Amino acid sequence: MEPLECGHAPTPSPNTTGYATWVAGEQEERLCFPCADARMREQIRNDVRFTGYVNSAGTHITTWTGGELAKVTGVRRGRQRSTPTGGYYRMRHVTAKTPDGRRWSGRGSAAWDVINLREVRS
Repeated sequence: MEPLECGHAPTPSPNTTGYATWVAGEQEERLCFPCADARMREQIRNDVRFTGYVNSAGTHITTWTGGELAKVTGVRRGRQRSTPTGGYYRMRHVTAKTPDGRRWSGRGSAAWDVINLREVRS
């Protein structure tokens, strides 16, 4: 396979293509996982919200490829709630801190690892 737009080869991975697709407006780039992770870290330096994933240990917010974005500083699970169709769910409330010292807060379903975070402003 030819080099990706970042200049690197795809990241070896048994279950994926080995690259991330970064879309910004009309522009689309294929990046190796480390370059995509670095791009995401750079993006959240200038944003007040982002979406990430809680790792399986519950200690970090990561990119979908596993690159660390923030350290989890607190987790609280909400009470069980019912859905209109008779199912149940719980919300997970997470606080986190990025390497630049910014604090974040977010929530997502306790059944899934994806979480939306917003910057906590003092």
